[in-house]
Amino acid sequence: MKKKEASTTQKQDFDRLVEYEKDGTLSSLIVESSDLAIKAKTLEGIITSWNKGAEKIYGYKSKEVIGKHIGIMIPPNLMDEMNDLTKQIIKGKSFQHFGTKRKRKDGVLIDVSLSMSPIKDEDGKIIGIATLDRDITEEITANKELLFQAKEKGERAKELVIANKELAFQNEEKEKRAAELIIADKELAFQDREKGKRADELVIANKELVFQNEEKGKRADELGIANKELQFQNEEKGKRADELIIANKELIFQNEEKEKRADELGIANKELLFQNQEK
Repeated sequence: MKKKEASTTQKQDFDRLVEYEKDGTLSSLIVESSDLAIKAKTLEGIITSWNKGAEKIYGYKSKEVIGKHIGIMIPPNLMDEMNDLTKQIIKGKSFQHFGTKRKRKDGVLIDVSLSMSPIKDEDGKIIGIATLDRDITEEITANKELLFQAKEKGERAKELVIANKELAFQNEEKEKRAAELIIADKELAFQDREKGKRADELVIANKELVFQNEEKGKRADELGIANKELQFQNEEKGKRADELIIANKELIFQNEEKEKRADELGIANKELLFQNQEK
């Protein structure tokens, strides 16, 4: 019984809201030429009014949605949000530029900005909700793009700061290297001068060495001649030694012969002495 009474009450609210629209009470809201989606619904969410702007944004003709629940264009995960907004409006509160998402007839989700306010009868009783929907998908996309670009610029700025620091560091390193190269060049120039001095000294030393080698050559030649002379003298000494050996042998032989003669003389003298004694 209560369910039937509630259904009857909802039907009455729907009829009363439609009458309000017909007699021009809502004519300031329901503007057919507006690009905004301007619509009205009962407190239970039944659509009672739908303008050209709503057709353009959501893709539904008015005859397709009048009498149907607003939930056909609300994503399932946002129904609780819609119910909370409805509760607040029933308490007399209005909302301006509330950002959320809605679903078009083709199923595509769009970003919208909602302005919602209660519809009251002549007694001040809230009998419905008027909503102005503005498609902000392009704005959101543009904002996201701007945010992305800003983030990219921020990243690029950070990269530039890092790159500048790196460049400054590299420049400092280059300056250090340049200073080191100047010092190295000076050191190299000094070393070159020292090498020049050493080269001059080497030239002099080489000339001295050549002179010494020439002197050594002369001495070697002289030594060669002296060695030959010494060899000749040694050969002569060898010959003299051989001659002395022969002479010594001859002398020994002569001495031996003399000794033999002496012995023979000794024997002869003894024989002569014996003969003299016999006589």
